Amino acid sequence: MNNNLIKEISTIEDLKNRYNKYIDFLKNHDAKNILHSNNNLLYHLKGTMSILVGWNVAIYISTAGLFHSVYGTEVFKYSLIPNNLRGNVKKIIGERAEHITYLFGIMIRSHFLSQLGNNLNKFIMNRFNNLILKISNKEYNDLCHLYVANRLEQHSRWPENNKYLEYNSMKKMKYHINNLAWSDLKKEYKFK
Repeated sequence: MNNNLIKEISTIEDLKNRYNKYIDFLKNHDAKNILHSNNNLLYHLKGTMSILVGWNVAIYISTAGLFHSVYGTEVFKYSLIPNNLRGNVKKIIGERAEHITYLFGIMIRSHFLSQLGNNLNKFIMNRFNNLILKISNKEYNDLCHLYVANRLEQHSRWPENNKYLEYNSMKKMKYHINNLAWSDLKKEYKFK
Protein backbone atom coordinates (compact mmCIF):
# COMPACT_ATOMS: atom_id res chain seq x y z
CA MET A 1 0.00 0.00 0.00
CA ASN A 2 1.15 3.55 -0.72
CA ASN A 3 2.81 5.04 2.38
CA ASN A 4 1.34 8.45 1.58
CA LEU A 5 -2.16 7.16 2.28
CA ILE A 6 -3.65 7.33 5.73
CA LYS A 7 -3.44 4.33 7.98
CA GLU A 8 -6.39 2.10 7.14
CA ILE A 9 -8.95 2.37 9.89
CA SER A 10 -9.90 -0.91 11.46
CA THR A 11 -11.89 -0.22 14.63
CA ILE A 12 -15.13 1.55 15.43
CA GLU A 13 -13.05 3.89 17.61
CA ASP A 14 -10.94 4.86 14.58
CA LEU A 15 -14.15 5.50 12.65
CA LYS A 16 -15.57 7.71 15.40
CA ASN A 17 -12.33 9.71 15.51
CA ARG A 18 -12.40 10.37 11.75
CA TYR A 19 -16.16 10.82 11.34
CA ASN A 20 -16.19 14.63 11.61
CA LYS A 21 -13.34 14.88 9.10
CA TYR A 22 -15.37 12.74 6.68
CA ILE A 23 -18.51 14.84 7.20
CA ASP A 24 -16.57 18.08 6.68
CA PHE A 25 -15.11 16.70 3.45
CA LEU A 26 -18.58 15.79 2.17
CA LYS A 27 -20.04 19.16 3.20
CA ASN A 28 -17.16 20.95 1.47
CA HIS A 29 -18.18 19.09 -1.69
CA ASP A 30 -21.81 20.23 -1.29
CA ALA A 31 -23.35 16.90 -0.22
CA LYS A 32 -25.80 18.73 2.05
CA ASN A 33 -27.19 20.74 -0.88
CA ILE A 34 -27.73 17.90 -3.36
CA LEU A 35 -31.20 16.37 -3.49
CA HIS A 36 -31.34 12.59 -3.05
CA SER A 37 -34.36 10.34 -2.38
CA ASN A 38 -36.59 13.12 -1.00
CA ASN A 39 -33.85 14.43 1.29
CA ASN A 40 -30.25 15.53 0.80
CA LEU A 41 -27.31 13.39 -0.21
CA LEU A 42 -25.48 13.84 3.10
CA TYR A 43 -28.54 12.54 5.00
CA HIS A 44 -28.62 9.47 2.76
CA LEU A 45 -24.87 8.81 3.04
CA LYS A 46 -24.93 9.09 6.85
CA GLY A 47 -27.97 6.80 7.02
CA THR A 48 -26.33 4.18 4.81
CA MET A 49 -23.22 4.21 6.96
CA SER A 50 -25.29 3.91 10.12
CA ILE A 51 -27.01 0.79 8.79
CA LEU A 52 -23.65 -0.80 7.92
CA VAL A 53 -22.19 0.01 11.35
CA GLY A 54 -25.25 -1.67 12.90
CA TRP A 55 -24.51 -4.83 10.93
CA ASN A 56 -20.97 -5.02 12.33
CA VAL A 57 -19.39 -5.20 8.88
CA ALA A 58 -15.73 -4.36 8.40
CA ILE A 59 -15.04 -0.69 9.10
CA TYR A 60 -13.90 -0.03 5.54
CA ILE A 61 -17.34 -1.14 4.30
CA SER A 62 -19.08 1.21 6.75
CA THR A 63 -16.78 4.00 5.58
CA ALA A 64 -17.60 3.17 1.96
CA GLY A 65 -21.25 3.51 2.97
CA LEU A 66 -20.63 7.14 3.89
CA PHE A 67 -19.02 7.78 0.50
CA HIS A 68 -20.80 5.29 -1.77
CA SER A 69 -22.42 7.82 -4.14
CA VAL A 70 -19.70 10.46 -4.31
CA TYR A 71 -18.71 9.40 -7.85
CA GLY A 72 -22.34 9.05 -8.86
CA THR A 73 -23.99 5.74 -9.67
CA GLU A 74 -25.93 4.25 -12.54
CA VAL A 75 -29.15 5.57 -10.96
CA PHE A 76 -27.85 8.67 -9.12
CA LYS A 77 -25.97 10.35 -11.95
CA TYR A 78 -24.64 13.37 -10.06
CA SER A 79 -20.92 13.11 -9.34
CA LEU A 80 -20.03 14.97 -6.16
CA ILE A 81 -16.35 14.23 -6.73
CA PRO A 82 -14.94 13.66 -10.22
CA ASN A 83 -13.05 10.41 -10.83
CA ASN A 84 -9.81 12.32 -11.38
CA LEU A 85 -9.89 13.24 -7.66
CA ARG A 86 -10.04 9.61 -6.48
CA GLY A 87 -6.61 10.05 -4.94
CA ASN A 88 -7.99 12.72 -2.59
CA VAL A 89 -10.76 10.38 -1.47
CA LYS A 90 -8.20 7.57 -0.91
CA LYS A 91 -6.14 9.88 1.28
CA ILE A 92 -9.19 10.66 3.41
CA ILE A 93 -10.90 7.26 3.75
CA GLY A 94 -8.20 4.74 2.85
CA GLU A 95 -7.59 2.50 -0.12
CA ARG A 96 -10.02 -0.34 0.68
CA ALA A 97 -12.99 1.92 1.44
CA GLU A 98 -12.33 4.02 -1.65
CA HIS A 99 -12.00 0.92 -3.85
CA ILE A 100 -15.44 -0.37 -2.78
CA THR A 101 -16.86 3.15 -3.20
CA TYR A 102 -15.45 3.33 -6.72
CA LEU A 103 -16.73 -0.12 -7.71
CA PHE A 104 -20.19 0.77 -6.40
CA GLY A 105 -20.18 3.95 -8.47
CA ILE A 106 -19.15 2.38 -11.77
CA MET A 107 -21.14 -0.86 -11.70
CA ILE A 108 -24.15 -1.62 -13.86
CA ARG A 109 -26.68 -2.88 -11.35
CA SER A 110 -28.50 -5.41 -13.54
CA HIS A 111 -25.18 -7.10 -14.34
CA PHE A 112 -24.22 -7.07 -10.66
CA LEU A 113 -27.56 -8.51 -9.52
CA SER A 114 -27.54 -11.23 -12.20
CA GLN A 115 -24.70 -12.97 -10.31
CA LEU A 116 -26.53 -13.30 -7.00
CA GLY A 117 -26.92 -16.74 -5.45
CA ASN A 118 -23.90 -18.47 -6.94
CA ASN A 119 -20.28 -18.97 -5.93
CA LEU A 120 -18.85 -18.58 -9.41
CA ASN A 121 -16.28 -15.95 -10.34
CA LYS A 122 -17.67 -12.44 -9.92
CA PHE A 123 -17.51 -9.52 -12.29
CA ILE A 124 -18.85 -6.02 -12.56
CA MET A 125 -19.55 -4.16 -15.76
CA ASN A 126 -18.29 -0.59 -15.87
CA ARG A 127 -21.17 1.73 -16.75
CA PHE A 128 -18.86 4.19 -18.51
CA ASN A 129 -17.22 1.85 -21.01
CA ASN A 130 -18.96 -1.54 -20.61
CA LEU A 131 -15.66 -3.21 -19.72
CA ILE A 132 -15.97 -6.28 -17.50
CA LEU A 133 -13.85 -6.20 -14.32
CA LYS A 134 -13.16 -9.37 -12.37
CA ILE A 135 -13.62 -8.90 -8.62
CA SER A 136 -13.16 -11.31 -5.73
CA ASN A 137 -16.08 -13.00 -4.01
CA LYS A 138 -15.17 -10.93 -0.93
CA GLU A 139 -15.46 -7.69 -2.89
CA TYR A 140 -18.76 -8.90 -4.32
CA ASN A 141 -20.11 -9.62 -0.84
CA ASP A 142 -18.86 -6.24 0.38
CA LEU A 143 -20.74 -4.62 -2.49
CA CYS A 144 -23.84 -6.64 -1.59
CA HIS A 145 -23.78 -5.24 1.94
CA LEU A 146 -23.39 -1.75 0.53
CA TYR A 147 -26.13 -2.32 -2.04
CA VAL A 148 -28.61 -3.56 0.57
CA ALA A 149 -27.80 -0.76 3.04
CA ASN A 150 -28.22 1.80 0.26
CA ARG A 151 -31.62 0.34 -0.66
CA LEU A 152 -32.86 0.01 2.91
CA GLU A 153 -31.85 3.55 3.89
CA GLN A 154 -34.15 5.07 1.29
CA HIS A 155 -36.77 2.31 1.08
CA SER A 156 -39.29 3.98 3.40
CA ARG A 157 -39.21 7.19 1.28
CA TRP A 158 -40.05 5.45 -1.99
CA PRO A 159 -43.53 5.37 -3.51
CA GLU A 160 -45.27 2.08 -2.74
CA ASN A 161 -45.19 0.94 -6.38
CA ASN A 162 -41.35 1.19 -6.47
CA LYS A 163 -40.53 -0.48 -3.15
CA TYR A 164 -40.35 -4.08 -4.34
CA LEU A 165 -39.04 -3.81 -7.90
CA GLU A 166 -35.99 -5.95 -7.08
CA TYR A 167 -37.84 -8.36 -4.80
CA ASN A 168 -36.45 -11.57 -6.31
CA SER A 169 -32.90 -10.25 -6.53
CA MET A 170 -33.02 -9.00 -2.95
CA LYS A 171 -34.10 -12.47 -1.80
CA LYS A 172 -30.87 -13.89 -3.24
CA MET A 173 -28.80 -11.45 -1.17
CA LYS A 174 -29.18 -13.96 1.66
CA TYR A 175 -26.18 -15.85 0.29
CA HIS A 176 -23.92 -12.81 0.25
CA ILE A 177 -24.66 -10.77 3.38
CA ASN A 178 -24.32 -11.43 7.10
CA ASN A 179 -27.20 -12.49 9.37
CA LEU A 180 -27.82 -9.00 10.76
CA ALA A 181 -28.13 -7.56 7.27
CA TRP A 182 -30.34 -10.44 6.15
CA SER A 183 -32.62 -9.98 9.16
CA ASP A 184 -33.15 -6.28 8.32
CA LEU A 185 -33.65 -6.99 4.63
CA LYS A 186 -36.06 -9.84 5.33
CA LYS A 187 -38.14 -7.62 7.62
CA GLU A 188 -38.23 -4.63 5.26
CA TYR A 189 -39.04 -6.69 2.16
CA LYS A 190 -41.43 -8.95 4.09
CA PHE A 191 -39.69 -12.18 3.04
CA LYS A 192 -41.05 -15.36 4.58
